[in-house]
Amino acid sequence: MFWSEKSVENQIRFCWGVKMIQKTLTAVLATALLTTVAACSSNDERYLLPEVTDVAQVRSPVRSVEVQEIDLPDYVADSSIFLPDENGILRLQKNQSWADEPARAMTEQLSAGLDLALKADVASEPWPFVDRPQAQVEVRLQGLTVLPSQTLRMTGQFFVKSDDFIGLQTSKRFAIEVPIDGEGIPALAAARRDAMHKLVARIATALAR
Repeated sequence: MFWSEKSVENQIRFCWGVKMIQKTLTAVLATALLTTVAACSSNDERYLLPEVTDVAQVRSPVRSVEVQEIDLPDYVADSSIFLPDENGILRLQKNQSWADEPARAMTEQLSAGLDLALKADVASEPWPFVDRPQAQVEVRLQGLTVLPSQTLRMTGQFFVKSDDFIGLQTSKRFAIEVPIDGEGIPALAAARRDAMHKLVARIATALAR
């Protein structure tokens, strides 16, 4: 079969046209996808936990303290934010989440607070120094709930461990309640900071014995 020069020219034009259409469609689809992703992302709201400040200092014989990662219940460890409805059932807050992984963020809150309270080197695990810490702090959170009275309740147990100061070793349960001043996630975040502030004071006191 023989192709005329004009037929070949038409075939080339046809193929070129198909390629141009494909490129145009690809560009349009890519733009649409990016627009959709941007629209979805713009609706996300992420919240930071405020730092613990204004901590009263206590005297302690310990010169170095390691804070182990706080053990959290599943509903607290999730970066999604859950708030109770009028029946006390935890409901997911759509497009709202904590900006950092809760276990890490709360551990850093506690570590920073103890660093302010103690004249000691305080760091969360893994311990960054060559010499081992003189004391270790472990916290196991049992619950972090919002009560109908607009009160945040934080319960659990903390442990102070030390090979250098046997007398400091202790285990204490805690039930801390703080008011939630205001509405929404920022008010909840502030209440969580206030509850951690109280926990810092209790652990610092235990390290000062």
